[in-house]
Amino acid sequence: ANAMLGDGSKQALESESGARGRGEEEGGCKVDYCVGMEVEMFFDDGVWYRGRIVSLSHGVATVFFDDGDVQQVSLPHPDVRPAPPPPPVRLQTRDGRSLRSRAVLLCVPMGVMQQGAIKFEPSLPSWKHDAIRRAGNGLINKLTVEYREVFWDPQVDFFGTTSSRAEDRGAFFLVWSLVRFTGRPILIAVLSGEAARKYESMSDELVVKKFQEAMSSIFGQLPQPERSHVTRWGSNPHARGAYSFVKVGSMGGPDYDLLAEPVGGQVFFAGEGTCREHPATAAGAYLTGLREAARLHRLLSEMQAQRRKDLKEEVEEKQASFTDMEEGN
Repeated sequence: ANAMLGDGSKQALESESGARGRGEEEGGCKVDYCVGMEVEMFFDDGVWYRGRIVSLSHGVATVFFDDGDVQQVSLPHPDVRPAPPPPPVRLQTRDGRSLRSRAVLLCVPMGVMQQGAIKFEPSLPSWKHDAIRRAGNGLINKLTVEYREVFWDPQVDFFGTTSSRAEDRGAFFLVWSLVRFTGRPILIAVLSGEAARKYESMSDELVVKKFQEAMSSIFGQLPQPERSHVTRWGSNPHARGAYSFVKVGSMGGPDYDLLAEPVGGQVFFAGEGTCREHPATAAGAYLTGLREAARLHRLLSEMQAQRRKDLKEEVEEKQASFTDMEEGN
């Protein structure tokens, strides 16, 4: 975000003097600004724009706005105020159910987002939409097979095969042995590249047969598998691919940051495709879940604190009103 600092599509703040006379206090109370806080900033076009504080150092805040603009401002500032609670999010499911919540966390794969399977009203801001479009969405499939007994070296966790046929390169290039971790004779074979797409159109029986042929080239005669399972994540409507990558034309790390950035303080995003440090890994997906859980906890805690504050002020106003009435009588 720091690389995007600038005026963007809005006019920058005039000065620290507060030409419009708005004080640094909100509702008579001094505001305690913090990272992650939703704020509104008043610009010269006469509009309050909603944004989120992404960094705060020595009183200088970097604010990321929903339209992709980024501004730095010293706090407190007369033209910056805490953002009011947004209206509830409404989620409409395909089967007609309607759900309402304070926020929503999307953990769907990048392929589903790129396909447009989820409709947003209003539409996602252009910076988020462009980051989704630039993201690389790969395809890797896996074949899991379980045998009656181990025919490979149980102390070897990884091995693989190569093919002389270009169209089969990537098929079973990596094989994991789960013997030492499960105590059972299980292999997981990975298919990548063109083979990952080609094998999706094959039957499970044919995929297993080809795997047996590849293993026979290494180990000779093999036992038949007891059980097997083949993934087809490319054609799976709930996946549409597997694992993100930095595609030609993308911005690399900054795009991962944009994909992770919440929208409007209510729509949050998690998944390996939003993890700059550990993309394309289960660990990265897990870490983003922790990241967004912390964001949501902070958001809901702030909203709860605001409700308590509003209720307290309402009670105090009513008590003051009753006191005035009693004194008048």
